Amino acid sequence: MRILTITETYIEERVDRKRVLEAVRKALTEIDKVIMPDRQVIEIDHHWWGIMPCIYPSKLFITKIVNIIPENKERNLPTINSIVTVFREDTGEPIAVIDGRTLTAYRTAALCTLVAELWSEKVDKISIIGTGYQAQHIIKFFKDFLRFNKVIIYNRSIDRLMKYIKTLEELNISYEICRNLEEAHDADIIIESTTSREPVIRGKYLKNRKRWLVISIGVSGREYATVDEDTIEIADIVIVDRLSSVLNEVADLRNYEKYKEKIVEISNILRNFSNISNYCKVLFKSVGISILDLYAAWEIVRQAISDLEISTS
Repeated sequence: MRILTITETYIEERVDRKRVLEAVRKALTEIDKVIMPDRQVIEIDHHWWGIMPCIYPSKLFITKIVNIIPENKERNLPTINSIVTVFREDTGEPIAVIDGRTLTAYRTAALCTLVAELWSEKVDKISIIGTGYQAQHIIKFFKDFLRFNKVIIYNRSIDRLMKYIKTLEELNISYEICRNLEEAHDADIIIESTTSREPVIRGKYLKNRKRWLVISIGVSGREYATVDEDTIEIADIVIVDRLSSVLNEVADLRNYEKYKEKIVEISNILRNFSNISNYCKVLFKSVGISILDLYAAWEIVRQAISDLEISTS
């Protein structure tokens, strides 16, 4: 049996972002159809490794291995590396091996876009804190599906900042560079995509803003939080991708009992046909869940099979 090898280049050239967005939306409404064990996490000397299986009975089984190696920044290497293996669940046959870094970037960007759409389809400013690989894909999804006037950007790495500016210019997006973290909070939607070991999203910079959506996808380990408690305190609602995963893998909701009445999973919002536009101050915290990998992987594999059939016909 032929096993497909699906690369970063293939995904970026051939996979339709709209189809990935709809796959992620569908995944969150069908979360009860899969078997999704909590991610197994191993931390070694600040190196973070995650193993993420997901099974759709009689259809598909996937497993993703992902790591975060913070010091790769200094090595000029990706801080996040990943691979996804895909099997038929009914026969056990392997189908594909997919570049997990790009798959993760696509499905996470789609998730961020979905949350932003639920809050508001048109805003003035979007802030990007952390301008690495993931942020490159987020702004491409936002460009396709949201209406906004300007992007403000912040990163301590000048090299990554300059690469991100090149992307914004290629997309013809107006931008400003923030001089400090406080300036980076002056936006309607704030995206935090870092591996910081201290809070990047700080309530003291948000408290005087009447309306904001913070999307935090930073993961640094069980002992660390990229969102401070002041932010959680002033948020009207706190949305998570999966509560058990957020509680087990990061420290952002270490005081869960204090705030549990305003915490809800994104799947519950979508399945109840709700939106979050009535909330002025919204925090979304995601650590990544494997059902999104499964649905995105299947969309990517279907495209690859279709292309293969066309090329051999």
